Amino acid sequence: EMWGEVSRLQPNAADLPEHLERLGRALGDMEGLAAALGDLRSQTDDPDVSLAVAASLGPILDQDLGRPAAAIACYEALRANDPLHSAALAALDRLYGETDRFDDLGEILEARIQLDDAQDLTPLRLRLGALREERFGDVPGALDCYRQVISDDPRSPQARDALERLADDMDHRAEAVEVLDSLYRTS
Repeated sequence: EMWGEVSRLQPNAADLPEHLERLGRALGDMEGLAAALGDLRSQTDDPDVSLAVAASLGPILDQDLGRPAAAIACYEALRANDPLHSAALAALDRLYGETDRFDDLGEILEARIQLDDAQDLTPLRLRLGALREERFGDVPGALDCYRQVISDDPRSPQARDALERLADDMDHRAEAVEVLDSLYRTS
């Protein structure tokens, strides 16, 4: 009851989700907090408030209440507004992997690579390459990922191992050997 009353006070106040979250954590009532935030999200007609609610509610549903499907919906709402929302991408990366949503995971890894182009992309590209190779059977796509890793980090043992494994595949031997050949020449 208290949660319903609080969320009806100012359903369009942009800072209301933050205040509700502080109250919920202080009370230790994460279920009530999640319900109040969900009610607020459905009642508001302000897109900024709706996004603020999704940003607060996603981690609560995910980390505090263990509801991955509901958390995914919140993070997807954030991405609908901002496709490169870094916190949503990071959470969806983990959640899609945990829930075996591999097509969605591939899209998220590609978006994170686009977003993080100034960071070390090796781990993301290796994961995308493995996903393409093992889950999608997209060996040319995997080779592209491994080629990019080798281009950025010629000493990557994971990329070298993946390329050596692909060199054993008769259908893709030429492409893998070409990358390995250039790698061995520069080593």
